[in-house]
Amino acid sequence: MYKKPTFLLLLILFVTNIIAQNYTISGFIKDIKTGEIIIGASVFDNNSLKGTSTNSYGFYSLTLSGKDSLLLVGSFVGYEKYTKKIILSNDTILDIFLSSNTEIDNVLVQGNSSILKATSSTVEIPVRTAKLLPSMGGEIDIIKSLQLMPGVQSAGEGSSQLIIRGGSPDQNLVLLDEVPLYYTNHLGGFISAFNPYSIKKVEIIKGGFPAQYGGRLSSIIDIRTKDGNKKKFGGEYNIGILSAKLTLEGPIIKDKFSFIFSARKGLLDLYSNIYLKTLPESNQNAGYNFYDSNLKFHYIISKKSNLYFGFYTTSDIININYKEQKNGLKTVNKFGTGWQNTVSNVKWNYNLSNKLFMNLTVAHSFYSYFNNIKNTAQSLSDTVADYINSEGDLRFKSNINDIILKANFNYNLNYSNNIKFGINILPHLFQPGVSKYHILNKDEIYLDTIYKSNNINTVEASFYVSNYFKIADKIKGNIGIYNAVYFTNNKKYFSFEPRLMLSYSLNNNISLKTSFVKMRQFIHLLSTAGIGTPADFWVPVTDEIPPQNSYQFTLGTDIYLRNKSIYINTEFFYKQLSNLIELKEGETLLWVTYDWQNTVEKNGIGNVYGIEFLVQKKTGKLTGWLAYTWSKNTRQFEEQNLGKPYPYLYDRTHNFSATAIYELKNITFSANWVYQTGNAITLAYGKHETITSTQELPASHSGGYSFYFFDEVYMFTEKNSFRMPATHHLSIGVNFIKEKKRGTRTWSLNVYNVYNQKNPYMLFYQSTRQFGVELKKMTLFPIIPSISYSFKF
Repeated sequence: MYKKPTFLLLLILFVTNIIAQNYTISGFIKDIKTGEIIIGASVFDNNSLKGTSTNSYGFYSLTLSGKDSLLLVGSFVGYEKYTKKIILSNDTILDIFLSSNTEIDNVLVQGNSSILKATSSTVEIPVRTAKLLPSMGGEIDIIKSLQLMPGVQSAGEGSSQLIIRGGSPDQNLVLLDEVPLYYTNHLGGFISAFNPYSIKKVEIIKGGFPAQYGGRLSSIIDIRTKDGNKKKFGGEYNIGILSAKLTLEGPIIKDKFSFIFSARKGLLDLYSNIYLKTLPESNQNAGYNFYDSNLKFHYIISKKSNLYFGFYTTSDIININYKEQKNGLKTVNKFGTGWQNTVSNVKWNYNLSNKLFMNLTVAHSFYSYFNNIKNTAQSLSDTVADYINSEGDLRFKSNINDIILKANFNYNLNYSNNIKFGINILPHLFQPGVSKYHILNKDEIYLDTIYKSNNINTVEASFYVSNYFKIADKIKGNIGIYNAVYFTNNKKYFSFEPRLMLSYSLNNNISLKTSFVKMRQFIHLLSTAGIGTPADFWVPVTDEIPPQNSYQFTLGTDIYLRNKSIYINTEFFYKQLSNLIELKEGETLLWVTYDWQNTVEKNGIGNVYGIEFLVQKKTGKLTGWLAYTWSKNTRQFEEQNLGKPYPYLYDRTHNFSATAIYELKNITFSANWVYQTGNAITLAYGKHETITSTQELPASHSGGYSFYFFDEVYMFTEKNSFRMPATHHLSIGVNFIKEKKRGTRTWSLNVYNVYNQKNPYMLFYQSTRQFGVELKKMTLFPIIPSISYSFKF
């Protein structure tokens, strides 16, 4: 028998343990009408204000002290709040279904919130908002809409390529459902290759990168596609002046197995064929064909287990053919170029417990670029004095093959700590360039050979761990490490990358935030045009070419005014880059007959710093934002510009945009105005002539004069010491929306560059009689009106 004091002590300990008992509530948050999972939704107890958010697969896990009852709230922008009183006396599984609401915020800038989330330099423009914005040619472009945010620029006038905080296009990690992509544009960079009707969410991280991301220096562009409607069959089609789109989705097994399919086909080849047929006796044929398509299946195995299969492909092909018969000779010239991305993936996630979530991914990514030129010339008759039968066939291609293996885990330790960890293995096969030459003349082979850079097999393996933590409701943070090892030929590169993000709330409306990250990139992009075109070449780290490195520091504030209807964000950033490479002056990788490693300048360094401002009106019929970035961006190579730093191509001091959206019941108006400092370029300031050779004629010819042959030599100042003129344009859009018996019809009218500003795409010299040599500019995009029609059913 226990003594009385001992019994009382045990009783007190038992009761204390019961009182302090923690339980976990977990589940998924979904759209009640479609069954689509909702990423980033909030879940919290309204009494204690403790909460969390859903991960990329809609899963949440919240550990709270056991109570008689709590008021659980689920919420997400654009949805009605879900509330439910529950008694948390044991671990509980609860799926939450939210009903949509028409009033949503047009921009989500993550930072200050009541839930456990500490992100820096992160922004999302909802897909619905991107569909309302003005578009060039009527093409809704979610990626291009990100250029309206601070710190994000276009690579050039009308381009979809993103320049983020002064980095080059290759320093952006583009992920489609967690699978990396290489070139993600149509029309040489003017339209992104993502069908907006298949996309659920696009998030861009400009700094303060969480530890689960690695392999690039400047940004993470995380694109998530829809899973498909699990309740009913539906879809949407759209036709504009540049393309036609179709999306179909629905349940294979209701509430359990769904699919979504989307496709886009370019219409430019149709227009060119119609035009060429109107020409009398046309000897030429040209076409530009592009398409992209997505297919995705989602199967709910059980409440704890989900299986996904995804396939994505995009392709651009340009063909130009010209034939001619003249003076007894028939000539045929053919030119073709194109590029392609293909991605397939299988993902399985499983709740190992109510606190531990696992996701496994197996994927394949393939990128290819080709360029073909074929010329033939043939005499039409053997009587031709110089019989001709010649053929030239030049072919070039460059490929990248990736296998992606991932295992990611999310462990909700408690309300104040959320731990993420995982491993990634990426075998790469690079084929930097293969040139094939076949030249035939008078039935004799003059040249039939292949030149190629050696194929390079590499393996990138990484491990990460991070902890999202919260201290005393004032301090939130994310601390982690990303460790990687890269195997290439006979060398191994190691990388230790610390990550730290902190946020301190002064009150409910003002918070301070800072971050420090180190990043390493094991792949380079060699660019000839400097604007991120498909003709640029991806090359890996080798024994001679080390990986790129960066350190980035940020410091900023988040301020909410007028009951959080006005949001103001300010952020300073500094980024230091090293081990950069760049093509030597006059070099190219197209048709080369030697190792690409001999064409580059190595060990470059860069410095980028600036300050960003964002002011956003989040509620009401009139919403919008103002974005401004001031920045400086330099590069330095030992063998360029006498070893002195010079402005980088994308050193744009000022970048400003203003965006407004006005919504009525059945009509929306939108407008944006964009201003950018011109690119830094190198121009000649003069020229002189040098004698290259002489030829003396005998006295019987013109009295024995000598003839001199000259070459023009241009003189240059420091590299990138000139500026292209600043660019600016105004675009407007109107959407007429009407509910019909079988769905929703929308007519969209857009005008790009309303006041027809002649923005320069490039500068070039031209000889004129009046001025000798004159500097000219080429403009690609005058005022462009467009119309498109869509129907959602």
